[in-house]
Order: sequence, then C-alpha cells, then structure tokens
Amino acid sequence: MFVIRTEHFVKLRDFSKHLTEHFYRNNEDFNTKLTKKEAEKILKRGLFFNGLNGEIEDGYFESSFEEGERWNKIYSDAYEWVKSKYEWLSS
Repeated sequence: MFVIRTEHFVKLRDFSKHLTEHFYRNNEDFNTKLTKKEAEKILKRGLFFNGLNGEIEDGYFESSFEEGERWNKIYSDAYEWVKSKYEWLSS
C-alpha cells in the first residue's frame, strides 16, 4: 500500500456542498439539529472520497427543475447552518 496524506483548505461553500450531497443522496431534508461532530464526520468522508469538488458537478440538475429545486433547498439550509456554526470560514 502507498499512503498519501493530503490537507484540504475547506471554505464555507465546500463544507456546505458536502453536507448537501450527504442529505441529497440519502433523500432527506437538511437536519438543522445536526451536531458539529456529525457534520465534520460527513465532511471528512466527502473529502476522502471526492475531494473539495464533491461528487455532484455544477450544472448536474440543468435537465431536472424539481431535483434542482430540492438540491438548492438543502444547499441553502446547509449553507446557513455552516455559516452560523463556523463564522470564521470564508466563502
């Protein structure tokens, strides 16, 4: 096995995107009662498997208005949650 250690410089939008992908994939609304510990676990898993860019590319929902709306709702909630819990993160 060849181990490569990397560091990620996570911004507000990166953290929000990984949280959004987690809840979108699990077909759930964003959990506003999410703890910081749970959120960081979701983030670390997302970074490990998909890096900063995440799994879902920009423009993925161009052909599906309903799914795009669902994604945007989760993202908006996740963004506000991260912004309130990690005030020091830049966009």
